[in-house]
Amino acid sequence: MLVPSRRKLRWQIRRTAALLLVMAPLGTALATFPSAIARAGDAAAAPLTRSPFTLESMVFSNVLDGYGLFSRVSTNGDRCFDYVGRTSDGGANFRDLVLATRWNCANGAMPTALTFDGGNGFLYGPTLSVSDDGGRSWTTSRSSGDVVAIASAGHSLWQLVSVCSKLEARSDGYCPLLLETSSNGGRTWTQSPTFPKGAAVHPQVADQRSSGQSFLIRVNPRVAYVVLPPIVNFKGTTDHAELWFTANDGVTWTKRSIACGIDALSVALSAAPGGALIGVCASGPSTGFQPKSTVRSMNEGRTWTVINPCDPTVAATNRHCSSPLNDGYLGSIDAVSTEVVFEVGGRSSLNVTWDGGHKWTPVEPLLGGSDAGTFQVAFLNSRDGKVIVAATNEIATTTDGGKKWTSRIAMINRRS
Repeated sequence: MLVPSRRKLRWQIRRTAALLLVMAPLGTALATFPSAIARAGDAAAAPLTRSPFTLESMVFSNVLDGYGLFSRVSTNGDRCFDYVGRTSDGGANFRDLVLATRWNCANGAMPTALTFDGGNGFLYGPTLSVSDDGGRSWTTSRSSGDVVAIASAGHSLWQLVSVCSKLEARSDGYCPLLLETSSNGGRTWTQSPTFPKGAAVHPQVADQRSSGQSFLIRVNPRVAYVVLPPIVNFKGTTDHAELWFTANDGVTWTKRSIACGIDALSVALSAAPGGALIGVCASGPSTGFQPKSTVRSMNEGRTWTVINPCDPTVAATNRHCSSPLNDGYLGSIDAVSTEVVFEVGGRSSLNVTWDGGHKWTPVEPLLGGSDAGTFQVAFLNSRDGKVIVAATNEIATTTDGGKKWTSRIAMINRRS
């Protein structure tokens, strides 16, 4: 059973609020979801209003310059919109919000990830909206199927695509996975002839991504990993996640495996500077609690060490289950070093380990909490990092590797 995505849950809450406000007009409310992609000219059809926008994700090229993805829902709760805006002051203010996609809110599919490669922007999952002018305009881009992940390294772009939308699912119900590459900023894509034919994902891959699952990690132009969700064995024993590794820019691939040490539904993986792989596996969630384990590999995924797994069948007596890591739902992680890793998620504050996953603690003062939680954590280097605090459009920033954080509410200058 897939864990409901944090964005889907937020959308359901906001859509209900919007409908209530229509019946008793006290204002307007917000939400998120997707399908039909709008061109920049469509912004006039859905003008920005006095309603607040919800910051969903961010991407920065340096400590000051970046982009933010904001969502809005129409007053009657039927139409959902995603906007992208630019910031040049570290996220204190976002300007020139442009409509990137809109859709019927009842559509369960939605773009969940924003990334930029120079002046080229990509909003994807499962549909794809692109910008080739620094986010000033956005258009629909045709793809071979549902876009699972996009990552860049140098001048090379890679795109993972699930082709269930074009081909029949395999006999086991999974969708074949393709790797496509681009050397011209995503204007054209070429299917990799060497990517493993057996790689496949569940049709509901968007929910898996929003449940913390990593899919594509590019360490540099030659070294990369493709991570698939753990295979649930229903035997109460350790679940394993399929891992594909290349050290020669995708010319050849080696199949490896991540042993989670628990029954797991997703695994968030991060490559630390120096090459160490750190991951957090997560089992099924329940009322703000989700059993997890930390996994680590020092040899490019050949072997793994499982650290302090929480066994949900004996959670009351398993001391590892009392770790703050298990409070809230897995969102994403970022490994600043082999020892220092940060974790965020729904109904979770920002957590950190200073010893490679043996002990996790919330940062102080707390960022996020047991209600909406935290959305995204991203470090540019060993010192500069940012976190989105859920529901408040709050961005927390650190300049000392996560020891101290300062927060401010992201403001929006509406486009005239």
